[in-house]
Amino acid sequence: MKKKIMAILMAAVIVLTFGACGSSPASSSGSSGQYGGYDSTLYKVLQSGKITVGVIGAFAPCSYVDENGEWQGFEVEVAKRIADSLGAEIEFVEVTSDSRISSIETGKVDICMGNSTRTLERAQKVAFSDTLIVSSERLLVTEDSSIEGIESLAAGDKIGVTKGGTMDQEIEAIRTDLDIVYYTSPTDGVVAVKNGQCVAFAEDSNTLQYQASLTDGVKVVGDPLATISYNSIMLPIGDTIWLNYINEFVFEFNSSGQNAALFEEYFGAEPFTDLEPQY
Repeated sequence: MKKKIMAILMAAVIVLTFGACGSSPASSSGSSGQYGGYDSTLYKVLQSGKITVGVIGAFAPCSYVDENGEWQGFEVEVAKRIADSLGAEIEFVEVTSDSRISSIETGKVDICMGNSTRTLERAQKVAFSDTLIVSSERLLVTEDSSIEGIESLAAGDKIGVTKGGTMDQEIEAIRTDLDIVYYTSPTDGVVAVKNGQCVAFAEDSNTLQYQASLTDGVKVVGDPLATISYNSIMLPIGDTIWLNYINEFVFEFNSSGQNAALFEEYFGAEPFTDLEPQY
């Protein structure tokens, strides 16, 4: 009798063991398990033939809407190439710097561009791809301004930053005596400087150089305000299959020279540093 019971128990253990080995890992994407039994945004996109991408509006040359109502910009073009690599149609969803992370967390978008700097705080909520753009942060001021850098500002001066960006924390760490003013987009910050609403605007140096080339009466000044920023694509946390695919895309995009060529086309200058093959 004991031998029979032991045989039944051993059989049950074997069934459970092989059953567990055959189970499919789940991800936060909640996608179909059609592809090899795995659950990932990658397979959801392949099955549906559609990818949803978050981009920031009025953020030229990264992303903006032209006079015909069409999305344009460096990051828009990158997103289109990702979609092409998957054979998928693309849907752009406008986000702000402040809503980028929540758009990923809530599943509103499959990836989010937004010139997003990799930080430990953000990495607790979203995953980051390998580096797509390298930059620093500087100041934009009026052409006739005597400001030469962050140290030139007087106590109480108004300095603009993009809400939800990294600059608000960086500025507070450097100068606690400045009055920080928040703007929805870099374009708004540039206009604020021109209109005298703030004496300087702190933002990504690549973006500021581009804005200064298009806008009369402003210039970019000063040394980098913080350490070099490594900007990436944001994805749902926990979906390693999707992250691996996007990283493979970024690797090929960087190592092939496509990134450098596209960057120069949209920013009008060579990249801040080489990305061959990746960081």
